[in-house]
Amino acid sequence: MIKLLKRLNQNFKMKELQKQGLKLGKNTIILTAADNIGSEPFLISIGDNSVVTAGVRFITHDGAIRVFNRKPEYRHIDNKYGKIDIKENCFIGINAIIMPNVTIGPNAVVGAGAVVYKDVRPNTCVAGNPARFTCTIEEYISLSEKTIIPDYGIHKSRKREILADYFWNREDKENTEEPSTGVKEVL
Repeated sequence: MIKLLKRLNQNFKMKELQKQGLKLGKNTIILTAADNIGSEPFLISIGDNSVVTAGVRFITHDGAIRVFNRKPEYRHIDNKYGKIDIKENCFIGINAIIMPNVTIGPNAVVGAGAVVYKDVRPNTCVAGNPARFTCTIEEYISLSEKTIIPDYGIHKSRKREILADYFWNREDKENTEEPSTGVKEVL
């Protein structure tokens, strides 16, 4: 019941942010809290088929100018704002921070915990603080094909058993010719 109420509250807050100008594309998944969207939702656009995971923060202004704008010669610098434009088919990893004046994608991946303060080129992956190029989407696909166990064949009741066996017992079994029973069923 509590989960349902939280989800309804989140949906209500997202609808309110959209009324304030937040642009969300079709089939976009937003898992971050509405409070992480920032104080200027009208400066944020998230394209079709994009995913924003939990804890992602959108920063659309630079409050640090208060360090110097109290001095008379800098009072003309009242505040500094910038838009955030996430193009279509992007993935923003858990706890990433997106700074003002940034465009991401299309077809880009931002790794977990990344701090993005520069544009992310289309078809690339970035990670780190500050976010840096790690690979192209093509390289990421190739790496994923080599390292990911497809879970489409795993029944929920056996998922934990199969994955734990694969990842925790793999080193022992790499020297044998037969993979573990669970992985063999999946692969």
